[in-house]
Amino acid sequence: MCKVYFSLFFSIIVFISCTKEKEQEKITGSWSKVFLRADEAGNTLIWTFDENNNLYSTKYSSDTTILDTASFVIDKDFPSTFYIDFTGLKEEEDGRYQVIKLNKTILVLERIAYPDGKKEGAYLWKEFVKKTD
Repeated sequence: MCKVYFSLFFSIIVFISCTKEKEQEKITGSWSKVFLRADEAGNTLIWTFDENNNLYSTKYSSDTTILDTASFVIDKDFPSTFYIDFTGLKEEEDGRYQVIKLNKTILVLERIAYPDGKKEGAYLWKEFVKKTD
């Protein structure tokens, strides 16, 4: 009986580990931000996620280009909800984001907490489309 419980526990651990790897594979690559407000028109923001948990942010506006680097950690709650914790972005963008949607072409993030865990006023919504080079 103990062997059955052990193998069930081991199977669950392996399954959770594999789902994190699957999410990592999906998010790796370059994503172009969809701007939702009129005052953001004319800007281009590209987030590039690599397999080493680095995020490279490149913002192009009419006369400047801003490059930034950050790190991210994927945290998946069994069975489906998963989060990304960002560190090193602009202070007003760091924090814990819930992944609302992630597939081959769309990434939707909602910040649910600041880095210190505070949730009040943390709301921030970001939508991206996968870049095809």
